[in-house]
Amino acid sequence: MKNQKPSAPIPNAVQEILNSIHAAKDDPEGSYTGVPAIPNEMPLQDADDL
Repeated sequence: MKNQKPSAPIPNAVQEILNSIHAAKDDPEGSYTGVPAIPNEMPLQDADDL
């Protein structure tokens, strides 16, 4: 990697937020990922998919 600047340290407040983020087990925003929670499950289309 040429011409890469050294990265600045991440502020503690930002690091705390990053550490608190985790993957949701459901689909609160309606953004289907293509990976069902139950293998071979058929995804359902709901109102936010229209």
